[in-house]
Amino acid sequence: MSDQLLKTEDLMEWAEIYQRPALIQWLDAKPYPIPYKVTKKGVICTTLAAVTEALRKREDSDTWAA
Repeated sequence: MSDQLLKTEDLMEWAEIYQRPALIQWLDAKPYPIPYKVTKKGVICTTLAAVTEALRKREDSDTWAA
């Protein structure tokens, strides 16, 4: 089963974060960062599964509770 690839534009639209530094900060958020790679052309790439897994952990974490 293949996983959907998310690129910079997809991530910005989905997360509603339209500034690259803020998007990277969101991806790197501790304690559950979202793994990603940056291509030679500067495109941020990750997968839907990686985003989903990290966000589920963040939701379950006491540090992210409201």
